[in-house]
Amino acid sequence: MKKRLYHIESLRIVSMLMIINLHLLVFSGLLDTYKNFSLTSLFIWGLESLCFIAVNCYVLISGYFLVDSSFKFKKLFKIWIEVFFYSLILYCFLLLTKNITFGYTSLFKSFFPILFGKYWFVSVYVILYILSPFINKFINTLDKSQYTYLLILIFLFFSIWPTFIPSENTINYGGSYSISWFICLYIIAGYLKRFPCKKNLKNWVYLLLYFLCSFANVVAYFLVKKLNITFVYCNFLYNYYSITVLLAAINLFLFFIGLKEISNPIAQKLINFFATSTFGVYLIHENPSIRPILWNYFSFLTTQPHVFTILLVLIIPIILFIIFTLLDKFRIFVFNIIINIFSRKEKMLHFENLKKLEEKICQK
Repeated sequence: MKKRLYHIESLRIVSMLMIINLHLLVFSGLLDTYKNFSLTSLFIWGLESLCFIAVNCYVLISGYFLVDSSFKFKKLFKIWIEVFFYSLILYCFLLLTKNITFGYTSLFKSFFPILFGKYWFVSVYVILYILSPFINKFINTLDKSQYTYLLILIFLFFSIWPTFIPSENTINYGGSYSISWFICLYIIAGYLKRFPCKKNLKNWVYLLLYFLCSFANVVAYFLVKKLNITFVYCNFLYNYYSITVLLAAINLFLFFIGLKEISNPIAQKLINFFATSTFGVYLIHENPSIRPILWNYFSFLTTQPHVFTILLVLIIPIILFIIFTLLDKFRIFVFNIIINIFSRKEKMLHFENLKKLEEKICQK
């Protein structure tokens, strides 16, 4: 069993908190409300910028662990069954509470959430995971100089170019939500794993660079609006592939990698408790049927006094994260009961029979 890296797992928790915060800001209407410059607007867009690296960090973490791991059909099945569970259960719950109306199309899509892209991140991630052994084979053939050259090309063609030119007019046609961008992040994570950064910089420097890159997004946003620049959108840096967001994500990732290993047993248990449910937290709150109902409850934030709004924006994501984590622990409890009942499920699902195929896919 591989040693659990709790300092990196803590970034997984932070990333999910950031994702909830991003969704709160956009779906509650706060970003639309605070478009013009003010201290509150500066805070809202600054927080948006600080959190905007969350998805990139989540993919970097996955790539960091997958780059030297073996492909497993069992893991693919675990992802599918968890997504299927939440998709169907939440659909039935909303039907029973009369929040949605029954439809054969919506029911059918609930049975195949990954196929129909109910969760865009999951659909792209599953393809990334399927491709991971082939990506690993490719990058393991590269020496450091070749790998560095590849990273330069990725930065130029998939980040810098589409930062200033609309992504649909560049080679990064799919933009932030494409498999090509996830592959780029995976390759970057692989480089950081194979060729760790030398300790030339103090770890706090990475954190400082993360804040500086994030601050650049806010400055650009209000500067474009102030100067009435028309050849770019005011929020042109607020894309996962934008060079400032990418650099911010990499620096925050390096900061957490550089942290000392967490050896305190209580801290380890706490991190493990929350980190193992981050995926479930995502599946609950980002369900397309749950999303409008959930965030509609927080639309009142747009009319609150500024200080009150700032406090709530910081507190609400933490509360939601804890609630959704507890809900996911119940799901894990139910799954464990089912697994105990069908203790031979691996043989039932023929995972053993697939091991030869796994070995063939992953052979060097």
